[in-house]
Amino acid sequence: MYALAENNSPSWWSQQTTTSKVAFCAIGAGALYVLWSMTGSSHESRFTPNARRKRASKRAVAKARKRGGAYFWGLKRSPRARRKARSMKESSWCHKSPPAKYARHGATQKSDYAFPECFKYPVRGTTEKWSRAHTKAAASYFARHQWNIPEKYRAKVRARIDRERKHWGIGPYRKAA
Repeated sequence: MYALAENNSPSWWSQQTTTSKVAFCAIGAGALYVLWSMTGSSHESRFTPNARRKRASKRAVAKARKRGGAYFWGLKRSPRARRKARSMKESSWCHKSPPAKYARHGATQKSDYAFPECFKYPVRGTTEKWSRAHTKAAASYFARHQWNIPEKYRAKVRARIDRERKHWGIGPYRKAA
């Protein structure tokens, strides 16, 4: 009934009740599952909070191992971490000059944009129709993406968009018919 150890005493495992053996196995299996899912080899790892993170290339991982850093564990930085890391003036997100698609319609001066530092959110163009449409689009886009703009610019951009919305009677400034 008992398996005897070297000193003729029953082993610890054989002295446990069935209930405690089941509990012990469940805890052990849970710990193994956690370790297994952390390796990224399971399909369940797709459903973790880090599901958006993609594997970095082997070359990027090799370079990172040499110098240490963000790619060391083979994961790219999250979009939020990349956003925080880049500065406003040297980022690719910020236009250095007016984009051609807006300049074609007359938005060539810094004053034609709600965010003139980066030539973002065009609100004035050559035609009334274009200006109204782009003011409305700028307000919509700004409402969704305002947290991407540094805090020191955010209030100014909002004020410029609201000034144009009031001028064209868009949104809460619409004139009663």
